[in-house]
Amino acid sequence: MSPDLKTTAWGRREKTSPTDGRPATTGVPGVVTMRIHKLRKTLQRFLGFRLIPSSMTSASVYLRPDRYLIHPLAGSAGGDPCLFSEPIFRLASDVDVSELGATVMRALDLSRHYAKWPKDWKGFAAPLHKAAGVRSETAFVKGARCLRVDRRKGLITIIPCTSKHVAKGFAPLMDRVITLSSDRPQEVGIAVIEGFSFSD
Repeated sequence: MSPDLKTTAWGRREKTSPTDGRPATTGVPGVVTMRIHKLRKTLQRFLGFRLIPSSMTSASVYLRPDRYLIHPLAGSAGGDPCLFSEPIFRLASDVDVSELGATVMRALDLSRHYAKWPKDWKGFAAPLHKAAGVRSETAFVKGARCLRVDRRKGLITIIPCTSKHVAKGFAPLMDRVITLSSDRPQEVGIAVIEGFSFSD
């Protein structure tokens, strides 16, 4: 080992400052740190879920000609939310902007991380299709625009989506992302409406 490196009690390798002799962390994990990480990964594989669940909560917002459809997203095994889940909130397309924002925040509050992974995808989103008054995913996508809303550590990210040039469903438009540091319903509602101006 280089003479200016030392290993602490927890295995982190630190570099001694050439000016005052105080340790300056190099960022290289030590032996103990690597063993803890390996043990955590082994436990996650054995248990089938993440020991520390994702801190992200998410919701989908759809705009149809006469209504908004909003629902929380769920993660599986502690992962980031990506699955449809109920309840579905229905709002008129001319709803007050503050009510729109408050409903999106409510959906985020209902987002969870330990939903069962679907064994059969047929009919999985049937409640959403029923709420839209259609019978198939194709018909649903054809008449809707979509946003994904994520919240992590107080930061809200609104991701417009497109159904153009996509074989099925919606794809995110990452160059049109809107970020908010406020969770005030009015500001969230305004940002959602702005996001739909980019989606198609």
